[in-house]
Amino acid sequence: MIQFDNSILLCPLTKEKLSLIDFKEDQKQFFAPHPICSSGLINESRSLIYPIIQGVLALLKEYVLVIDPSQLPATLSMSFDKDRVFRYYNQIEYEELEETIVYSDAKKFLDSRSVVRDYLENSLGKVKKFLAPKGKYFLDIASGPIGLKEYLDLSVDYEKRICIDISLNALIQAKRNLGEAKGIFICSDITNIPLRSNLCDAVFSQHTLYHVPKNEQAKAVHELYRVAKNGAQIAIVYNWFYHSWLMNITLLPFQIYRILRHFAGKAYVRIWPSKPRLYFFPHSYRWFERLGYGDQMKIYCWRALNTQFMRLYVHEWLFGRRMLSFVQRMEDRYPNAMGYLGDYPLIVINKDQQSLEVN
Repeated sequence: MIQFDNSILLCPLTKEKLSLIDFKEDQKQFFAPHPICSSGLINESRSLIYPIIQGVLALLKEYVLVIDPSQLPATLSMSFDKDRVFRYYNQIEYEELEETIVYSDAKKFLDSRSVVRDYLENSLGKVKKFLAPKGKYFLDIASGPIGLKEYLDLSVDYEKRICIDISLNALIQAKRNLGEAKGIFICSDITNIPLRSNLCDAVFSQHTLYHVPKNEQAKAVHELYRVAKNGAQIAIVYNWFYHSWLMNITLLPFQIYRILRHFAGKAYVRIWPSKPRLYFFPHSYRWFERLGYGDQMKIYCWRALNTQFMRLYVHEWLFGRRMLSFVQRMEDRYPNAMGYLGDYPLIVINKDQQSLEVN
């Protein structure tokens, strides 16, 4: 049976503590043997059991084994848009990249050309400036397979990296990349994190929040805040999309096409819900300011330029390296302004209201 400190967990449906259970020892009391796993977690009222599948704690309500139906909420079904994300990431394939496992669609979102490599690597390293360098629990929410070395290195001096994702398959790959001893792998929902409050020394969420249904994104941010320790930082990599003035100006014709395709896609998936397509909704920076964190929240630049800009304008023959070097200097010199104007902001919330010095 898997060994870990289960006192950090909460039942996502009843908010009770969870304890380990061995199906072989307790199956006669509860139910027939589970077909794919031998252990799980049971809540205090002994009404719900969550299986542990290949070392992943399946704490998503879609996997719950019900002993007492009266303990369940009125509905267990996902919203249409959240189900799109759930199905997309559970059906996606994986491939190997530099000895780690990554999503097969990574090439759609990443420019792998040598001319942009230094610029991209610089953005990947920015998060580390805003998170505590070491601690007990590093929460990686919607971790995916953790396929990039820069992201693996974020938790190297932490006792445990808690990887939470809506995709069971992604977490199985994350276990391969990170190693079972260094991680706790939980299949769950960012809007209902099954961890006790004030637990994590650092909270990290990259390219995740805008895939949450627009009316649930505030709840997701509040959950990230809840599970962070007093004194901890929450770092969120977001995407402004059509709220980015820099991208709107420099990509105007193409940006109009992207926006029209974006809204047409929303209608398409409801009329012809064939294969799962990834949900996406970007709020503006004013929406974040209305969340109520005041001076605890700062907006910095993670990366000003998106993949579409770089593929269109950045080439060796067009002085692409010099262009990116200039943009990088602007990002470093004016991180707040470029965070508002560029495409990818880094939103940092300091739970204890103390300002974090960035070197």
